[in-house]
Amino acid sequence: MDPLEVRRATLDEIVSLRAEVLRAGRPPETALLPGDDSGRGTHWGAWIGDRLVACASLYPAERDGRPSTQLRGAATAAEHRNKGVGGALL
Repeated sequence: MDPLEVRRATLDEIVSLRAEVLRAGRPPETALLPGDDSGRGTHWGAWIGDRLVACASLYPAERDGRPSTQLRGAATAAEHRNKGVGGALL
């Protein structure tokens, strides 16, 4: 099996996995989150070979009046869950 590769990703690379996992049966555009259209998110993906198997997005946020980061849109393909892929991505 190919090794797991974790790297920054584009929204285009991850939106279909987000839709598959988080919005099952709905159109891919329903997986877009606030801030995606303005490029505010930083997206990360985990690949095995050429297949994206997990993704997560980070967005600037504020907590208690201080800058923070919010994790959203995290998804792992069903066949790769409970194998440490999500943990490696985080």
